[in-house]
Amino acid sequence: VIRGVLYWVAPLNHRGFFKELKFDTTPGYIYVSAEDPDAQAVLVENLSMDYSYVGEYFGEYIKRILYFHGLHGYTQYEPSFELDDDFNPWWVVSLSKPSIGLSGDIMKKVVLFSPINGTLKIYNFKEQPGWVDRAFPEKMAEEYSTWWGMYKHGFWNTVLAEEDVKIPT
Repeated sequence: VIRGVLYWVAPLNHRGFFKELKFDTTPGYIYVSAEDPDAQAVLVENLSMDYSYVGEYFGEYIKRILYFHGLHGYTQYEPSFELDDDFNPWWVVSLSKPSIGLSGDIMKKVVLFSPINGTLKIYNFKEQPGWVDRAFPEKMAEEYSTWWGMYKHGFWNTVLAEEDVKIPT
C-alpha cells in the first residue's frame, strides 16, 4: 500500500549468470494498481539497481550480504520487494530465531535493503516503518496457525485425547 493505494510491484531481474555479468545492474521495476483493473503498468527505469535476491551472484546477492553483516545466526525468509511512500525500492527481509531447539521460530528483526546502493537498515520486529507491508512472512503465519490448532491444550493432548485439536485447511 503506497499512499493509501494498493499496488503490485515487481523488480526487473537478470535472466541468467551471463546476463548478470554483461549488464551488472538492472534498470528498475514495474508497478501497477491492484485496485483498478483498467490501470496501465508503470515502468520505472534508470535506477541502476545493483542488488537483488533473484538472479544475482557473488557480492550483489542479498542473502550473502546479510550473512557477512553479522546476521548469520538468523533464519532468513524470502524477501519481498516493496516501495516506500516515495516509490523508492526496498527489499524487506524478515529474520527469526528458533525458540525450542531448531524449531518454533519467533520473529526478531526486519531488514530493509536498498537495491540501488546496498544500504542496510535493521529494525527490531514491530519497530519497522509503517510503509512495510509484509514483515511477517506467509510461511511463518501458516506455521503459527497450525501450532495454535494442534497445541492448544499442550503436546500430550495431541497424542492422547486430541481434545479441541484443529488442523488448518
